[in-house]
Formats: sequence, C-alpha cells, structure tokens
Amino acid sequence: MKDWHVEPRTIVRWPKPAREKASMSKPFADPHVAVMTSPFHNADQVLFDTVHHSAAVVGLNTSAEIEAAIAGRPVFTILDPGTEGQTGTLHFHYLLREHGGHVSLADNFDQHRRQLSEALAGNDDRAARERFVRGFVRPNGLDHPVSPLVADAIEALGVREAVTAPR
Repeated sequence: MKDWHVEPRTIVRWPKPAREKASMSKPFADPHVAVMTSPFHNADQVLFDTVHHSAAVVGLNTSAEIEAAIAGRPVFTILDPGTEGQTGTLHFHYLLREHGGHVSLADNFDQHRRQLSEALAGNDDRAARERFVRGFVRPNGLDHPVSPLVADAIEALGVREAVTAPR
C-alpha cells in the first residue's frame, strides 16, 4: 500500500461543551484542519455547510455522526481508550455498521487511515447510509415533515392521565 495522502480537506471537531477547553488546548498547526467549537453564531448552518462540502467525516460524537448521515457523507470514527465518550451514549451502537448503522469504527489508526482512503477513492456504501437515515432518523418517511409529528406527540402526552409514582 502506498503512503496515505489526502487532498486538502477541512476536518471538523465538534466537541461537547464540557470537553471544549480540553480540545482547544491542542491546536492544530495544519492549515487544512479547522477546530470548531460551540457556541458560535449560526452554528447549525456552519456545521451543515462544512459537512456538505466534505468528502468524508471523522465523527467524535454521535450528534455529528447523525448530522453527517443526513447530509449524505460517510462517517468514520475511532474510540479514545481514555474516555467513555461515544460508547457512553445509549444510541452509539445503533450507529455502527455492524448493527445496521452507517459509522465505520476502526480499532486502530492504521485501519482508520485505510477506511478513509477507501472512502476518498469512491468506495463507499451509500445504501447503508440511506437505510440508516430512513430507519433511525426518519422512520415515518422522508416525505413527512417532522414538526407536525413532534407536535402531535406532545399533544398526545397532554391528554394522557397523570401517573402517580409510588412513594
């Protein structure tokens, strides 16, 4: 295998607020790497634009991984053995390819580099990503607006009888 090389791309790290100071303590010298933290003005649009114009996404949290699937981009991750991070969420395992998701998990950086190289060469399972979005993100269909579904669910909760918890 030849040396791994990627054309200049923007890489986004979207840390959770609790980890923001830790991530900013390690700035990147590479001008092709952008470290973005929240909150900042128009964060949702910046995230969408950055992911939309990326060939692939390295996700370090599940929110960014789901957003990338919606935007139609392949997602790759590697776990930080020193933290619970993604594995501490209730839904992380649903995002993994081996469980029907769209995220490719690498056991080490060599495997991670190979996965990214394959994706950048055009070898990507778009069908898996589309299945994930249709099944996990939009199970009621892509043609149904979400807002009315959420409003209906909230209204349905309002008409339910209150349950008294045992003391």
